[in-house]
Order: sequence, then C-alpha cells, then structure tokens
Amino acid sequence: MGANLITQTCEYLKSALEESCGEKALMGIVSNLNTQKLTRVELILERVEEKLARQIEMASLVAQCDPYRAVTHNKEIMNGVDGLCVATGNDWRALEVGLHGFAAHGGAYRGLSTWKKEGSCLRGVLEGPMNVGIVGGVTSIHPLASFSLRCLGVRTAKELAYVMEQWD
Repeated sequence: MGANLITQTCEYLKSALEESCGEKALMGIVSNLNTQKLTRVELILERVEEKLARQIEMASLVAQCDPYRAVTHNKEIMNGVDGLCVATGNDWRALEVGLHGFAAHGGAYRGLSTWKKEGSCLRGVLEGPMNVGIVGGVTSIHPLASFSLRCLGVRTAKELAYVMEQWD
C-alpha cells in the first residue's frame, strides 16, 4: 500500500508545514479509512431458485439495518478478502479496518454488500476501499506473494482490488 512511506513523509514534512501555516500538528500519519477511492463489483447470478434468492435478499436488507447482522455479514466477506491479502503480501489488518470503517462511515454500521432479486436473477453489489498494492513491501520480495500475483494474472493494484472484491 505504501502507507509506511507516506506516514514517514508526513512526519518528515510536519515541522515545515507547522512553520509555514503557524499551526501545531498533533501527528502526521495516514488514515486507513479511504472514502475517496472505492472499488465496486457487481455480480449477477442467473437462474437462482426463487426461495433462496428471496432469503439472500432479505438477509442483505437486514445487514443494512442491523449492526449485529452486519458484523457477521462483513466477517464472511473478510474471510475471502483476508486470505487473498495474506497470499499477495498485503496488510490484511489495514484492509480490514478500512473496510469496517467504511461500513460505519455513515454513522451506523452496515453490510458492505447488497443483494437484490431481479426476475430470475440475483444481483449482488460489493463496494468499499480496497487499499492494496502489488509493488513494494512484502509483495515485491516474498516469493509466494509474487507467485500468488502471477497466478491471479493481475498487473496493477486496481486489478488486485477488483479480484478481492469478487472473492466474497
């Protein structure tokens, strides 16, 4: 992600910025909550049995309203995302806390994905900050991380974020 480099740069520039604006900074550190760069994936499942599609849609609606359901809903998403994060040498803790922060960003904790029955199809949408990288840190030096990235066929961090979103 480059977060350590950015934080080090912020700390280095902190004194100069304080001097130039006449204000005192408490800290110079990057946040793991990114609401500006989101990854969005949509999935349409065809020929889903009517009763199952309705149950998934209802569970999705409950996860948007009930934080107790949302926590479990999002944990299941993290099960897939975390494994890919670890395999590709990314910081799963930073990614997870960013996604959980995004889930609570509107003032109430909600599910990260939504499902809606549309005719004989079931449409799922998952959106959130997928702050991952493929250059630097462990991703560049660990042979298994490099191998995992080659297996996935990704060449950019954006492609990796898209794959992780689909993993749910």
